[in-house]
Amino acid sequence: VLNGTDTVHDNDMIEHGTVLTVNATGNEGYEVDQLKANGNDIVGGSVNVTAATTITATFKKKTYAITITPATNGTLVVLNGTDTVHNSDMIAHGTILTATATANAGYRVDSIKAGTKKVAADGTFTVTEAVTVEAVISQIPTYAINFANPANGTLEVKNGIVPITSGDQIAEGTVLTVSATADQGYRVDSIKAGDVKVTNGGTFTVTKATVVTAFVSQIPSFVI
Repeated sequence: VLNGTDTVHDNDMIEHGTVLTVNATGNEGYEVDQLKANGNDIVGGSVNVTAATTITATFKKKTYAITITPATNGTLVVLNGTDTVHNSDMIAHGTILTATATANAGYRVDSIKAGTKKVAADGTFTVTEAVTVEAVISQIPTYAINFANPANGTLEVKNGIVPITSGDQIAEGTVLTVSATADQGYRVDSIKAGDVKVTNGGTFTVTKATVVTAFVSQIPSFVI
């Protein structure tokens, strides 16, 4: 409360007819709810003193609009506790929201953003301003997996329990199982997925176009 440029303190004596200026500012996350002089709203930020006067200010938490961008090739859900937050809902300062995104088949969730910041690994973020929540979803790349039966043996590549065909396009991150069998009198020396050795019956993860190769050799024999 100011009298001109001088600060008015509690219980100061002010002359009749003096116009005081009243400024109220909320702490972080709060805003003015009501500003009153003797129970009446203060209009224009000033009070004309004509009697003993009590000036009061009450504050309330700020609320912010939450904009939810519909996900492309997936879904995005924002929760306040167990309650679903809808587009343009007003949310109180300091509220912790949880954002969960699910990608359609063949796609993956790269990130979820609240404003310009990525949400935490557990999907939570704290509301401190009006924000737009969006999920970044991209198509999972696929790569050709090529292989052929070695001379004097067979080579099989499976996705789970389903054999794949050489040249099939397989999604990045898929774990494939490789098995080789040698004909009688021969043995499997090694198997490679690209330049990486794979145990017989073992797995490798698809990260690029890959050629799978089995190396089979004749079992040596000796005259006794």
